[in-house]
Amino acid sequence: MYFKDENGNELPLAMIDAFDFNDDHYALFVTPEENLGEDEEPAMYIMKPVIQDGEIADFTMPTDEEMEAVTPFLINRLEQRHSCGGSCSSCGCGCGCEDHDHDDCGCEHEHEECSCEHCH
Repeated sequence: MYFKDENGNELPLAMIDAFDFNDDHYALFVTPEENLGEDEEPAMYIMKPVIQDGEIADFTMPTDEEMEAVTPFLINRLEQRHSCGGSCSSCGCGCGCEDHDHDDCGCEHEHEECSCEHCH
């Protein structure tokens, strides 16, 4: 997928996650590995899909207020997803953790407070 930056340059991006937060849909995009230079870290972009006729027609940047609210949620989501140390299998729940216990997500929150989505 290609997006244009503020200067009109095309940026290749790959969607690595899609999630809901505060009744809105979001997607997380990164620079694909094949487009990175040596020792370069991928850039990350949070975007909101624009839905037309039930299909994603485009993506827009969240407002500053939306970014301020969604960023801590996304950081927690990514930390929870990678808490297994990168050891992954296909248990079917989408967590990616080989040692995932479906009754306990492993987060430090009580399940009523948990936002990791693994234990719900």
